Amino acid sequence: MARKGRLDRGLLCKKDSTGKLLWYVRLYHEGRERRFGSFKSKTKAREFYEEAKQNQKLGRFFPEEYHASNSMKLRELIEGYMETNTKKTVRDDWCYARFWIKRLGTTTLKGINPGEIDKAKFDLMAKELSNQTVVHYLKFLRHVFNRAIRDSRLERNPLAQVEFPKLSRGHLRYLSLEEEQRVCETIGSPYDKWIRFAILTGLRQKEQFSLKWAHIDLERNLIALPDTKTGHVQYVHLSEEAKRILQTFDSWQTSQWVFPSQNIGTHIDPLNFYHRVYVPAVKKTQLEGVTWHTLRHTFASRLAMILGSDIGVIA
Repeated sequence: MARKGRLDRGLLCKKDSTGKLLWYVRLYHEGRERRFGSFKSKTKAREFYEEAKQNQKLGRFFPEEYHASNSMKLRELIEGYMETNTKKTVRDDWCYARFWIKRLGTTTLKGINPGEIDKAKFDLMAKELSNQTVVHYLKFLRHVFNRAIRDSRLERNPLAQVEFPKLSRGHLRYLSLEEEQRVCETIGSPYDKWIRFAILTGLRQKEQFSLKWAHIDLERNLIALPDTKTGHVQYVHLSEEAKRILQTFDSWQTSQWVFPSQNIGTHIDPLNFYHRVYVPAVKKTQLEGVTWHTLRHTFASRLAMILGSDIGVIA
């Protein structure tokens, strides 16, 4: 951002989720960078900056007084964090944000303790969420608190005393042909085709349900994934069976999405489908350790058997 003399020194400008401009102040205090805001106008931010610099010279600048940590609610902290969240995972982050706001939103930052976060963690695990998913919820909150520490709203992160669920680095769970049949028969039509399509393509849950017809080339048997975890466009080969499954869908007549929701302008919510349909069906099968990501592991393991390569090479 260009400066006009000294007028813009220490000022930062970002857009919130609605495109509205918000102003922040950046100051170095006691050897580290701290940020303050947001301010509704550049003038307000500049006034705060000039006053803060003057108080620093006089030894009267106390960031904790400005931030009023004792009275600030977690809801305010999370909403402020999401206003400037420009990560590719922002859609998932809103899911995590809504959970923590509902759970602890009215609690002041001073009142949040590791015990309360632990209770929330165990409640998440009781919902049949995988350990990896629970870790995502906790990591989101840790990021929020780390931002608060950077901005002098908190002295320490409550998540430092919370034990994260352990993630298995050993055996990868995948479905045998018999187990796949049990899952598909239990979940029923039309969802059995969705399961089979996931196994045939190895798509992640979010990648599959956000597929657009424009991403699919049935003549060349390819799917283009424009927004992946790597940040690059990736291509997925369509087998003849996967192609036939797509050809049974009629959503191309009414929506841009391959898996549209009841509102054809949006696609199926992956998390909603997972908890409302997939998890109950898997629970009925009494199969242990089966998540949506198990379908991706199943794709990889079967490809390994065909190619004779190990999972690491396939990944």
